[in-house]
Amino acid sequence: MRKQLITLGAAAIVVAAASSLTAGTATASAAAGKILEATCSPSGTGYRAELKVYYRPSNGKDRIRKLGFAVRGGSSLGQSNSVRLRIISGNRILLSRAFPGNVPKNTTRMTNVSLDVPYATKWYGENLTTFNRRGGNDPVCRAETGKA
Repeated sequence: MRKQLITLGAAAIVVAAASSLTAGTATASAAAGKILEATCSPSGTGYRAELKVYYRPSNGKDRIRKLGFAVRGGSSLGQSNSVRLRIISGNRILLSRAFPGNVPKNTTRMTNVSLDVPYATKWYGENLTTFNRRGGNDPVCRAETGKA
């Protein structure tokens, strides 16, 4: 699993990376807020799904305001990929956004959300992507951030 810690601002970027595998998580922080990140890639496809959860700790809560995702792939990836983004705590789904069959390949999107989660509640982000493979079965991968 690849892990990265990125400090944003005028300072340098610090990256600690292990060998490249099919899934990874990262946490980045800046004065204005924090970012949880995750990636996944179905084995042997060259496809990649990415997730970023943008939030700001404030007044005893994590204030989640944006979700970003990306779908990447080569010539065998079709134009009708599906993405489901969720914020989860334990076995509870706190927030869900779906983009069924309408995400072209090599797309990056941001969506605004409004969710406040108390500090005492551990939560994480999830991206479940179904890749539209031309002329074959559609592979799926699940990217999960670390817990906030």
